[in-house]
Amino acid sequence: MKELKEDRHLAQTLLVILLMLCVKTVVFGQNNSLKKETDALTKSEKTIDPTRQAAREQLNLLVDELKQIDDLRRSLPIVELVVKKLSPQRPDRCRELLESLFAKFEDQLEQQEKKSGNKNIRYFEEMNLRSLIRIAGKFDAGLAQKFIEISTSNKRYSQLTSKSDASFSLAKDLINDDPNFAVSVANQAIGKQFTTKSLEFIGSLRNKDQALAKAYLLTLMRSLEMRKYPSVNELLLLYSYIFLSKKVPYYETDGRLYSLMNVMYGDQLERQTIDLDLARQYLRLSIKILLQQERYFVTPPLADAKSDLTFINFILPLVIQHTPSLVDALSERKSAIGASLDPAARTSSEGMVEHFQASQKSNNVNEKFNDDVGEQIEKGSYAQERKDQLYYEAAQQAVEAEKFATALDLAGKISVSKLREKAKNFILFDIAQKEISDGKIEDARHRIPEMSDLLIKAYILTLSAIAYIENKNQSKDLQRANEILVEVSGIASDLSPGLEKLSILSGISAAYSRYDTGLALEYLSRSIQIAEKMEDFKGDLGINQVLQLNNFRYIKTPYLNNLTLYEALANLGRRDFNTAISEARRIRNPIAKAKAIVCVCEPIL
Repeated sequence: MKELKEDRHLAQTLLVILLMLCVKTVVFGQNNSLKKETDALTKSEKTIDPTRQAAREQLNLLVDELKQIDDLRRSLPIVELVVKKLSPQRPDRCRELLESLFAKFEDQLEQQEKKSGNKNIRYFEEMNLRSLIRIAGKFDAGLAQKFIEISTSNKRYSQLTSKSDASFSLAKDLINDDPNFAVSVANQAIGKQFTTKSLEFIGSLRNKDQALAKAYLLTLMRSLEMRKYPSVNELLLLYSYIFLSKKVPYYETDGRLYSLMNVMYGDQLERQTIDLDLARQYLRLSIKILLQQERYFVTPPLADAKSDLTFINFILPLVIQHTPSLVDALSERKSAIGASLDPAARTSSEGMVEHFQASQKSNNVNEKFNDDVGEQIEKGSYAQERKDQLYYEAAQQAVEAEKFATALDLAGKISVSKLREKAKNFILFDIAQKEISDGKIEDARHRIPEMSDLLIKAYILTLSAIAYIENKNQSKDLQRANEILVEVSGIASDLSPGLEKLSILSGISAAYSRYDTGLALEYLSRSIQIAEKMEDFKGDLGINQVLQLNNFRYIKTPYLNNLTLYEALANLGRRDFNTAISEARRIRNPIAKAKAIVCVCEPIL
């Protein structure tokens, strides 16, 4: 009965969202009669651009190719772009594509039922379902409703979504297109549990519209007050948002305080400042909830003494700082709870909070860099592996503070020579990117001889070349750019065919595509020749460079999202569409080919 109720609740939630989509969304494929008449009139009055027509026909052909790709995780971002660009002229083909891919998703999900459970597989299935519904919702709310009705009527789908997460996930996906509508979707989950999906939504909303995010948060906090019994973890998640904590605290059932991983809400925290008004309201709400002793007696129990004590220890310094009039009430509550616990439990609670807050200082934004951090690490009673990790993290902070010499000095203190060299390359990588973005191209170039990692060296050189290309002093700067790109080509020539060489040559092509079509095509052709011979090439460029310290992995991936063959194709397509599309269709891997075709067509349409 419980599962049935949950499924019904989820169905109701998703259907409410879809009703809103029906009201709000102006779908690409379902224009009203007036708009159709206007479009028809416009077509008769204007000459159709042959290049645009050719681009649409390429996307139309691509529909059948996309239907054959089984890897939905990689193909759906491409599908979304195709539907966006093709739907005004060919809504029938877009509907056909989405229905075909949803049927494929159903078949794949059925096959997974026959295999043992795998959390990673389940995660990707959930992402695929969300993506399909989101794409369909932007195209035609009726089609999205059909997908949701299928997914909520079948028990196998119930494990892919939770009660409030469906609303917040969809709302997050809608933020860029229409933040106000995204909030109206998220409002359907007001009164439900505040989860990591909720945190990701409101964090993304703040990046887009701070005032709207604040208004939504105030509504959310009022709903928490009305609920009376939110969990400590809900309050901890809100703490992360309000106090700009990159570490997200979470109290586990084993009585320990952890930092959650893979919560994607903090990518722009450095641009934010703490809203003191929100901070005070949050602290008042938290204390009001903590003082409600009946929380211990509901069924199932929503609180216990140790979790409350841990949370009190967590917020007490903030209460002293921001709401001192409430310190006495909170301290009294702390004493009462502490008296009910044994000394070991009290000590454990205080120790966990102290440990978390100490580690948090090195991760919070707007924190002034401590020049003595290296000396403090050296004097600390840490194992050597932990010291090495702390040196590297301190070096990263020094880069953010633009204390580059200090950053390199800290990286140089790592005890193991191979790890020290890798860390130095990572820090040089970060420093050079900062200098290039600040217009200090020569400073970045002077760091090149210190780099021993060829991929990082080639990437930074190519970035430098592009910076010169985009400068105003064209003749002098283009000469410098050419010299640098010749140097990068020399690095590539020393490598055997593979992803590393492919990435570097693609970067050269992307740079030349800004001003020299002939050389751009030459390097693009060489890149595609390498890709055609790689059996495992699926369209992803860049190679993870991994530094592992104290069982923590730090990753840099040059050429992952820029300086790619796709960027080169997009630039070339604007100048010579037919040649660019021919090069794109030479790519053998279906996913890489589809992505390349879309990159050529998208700027044209």
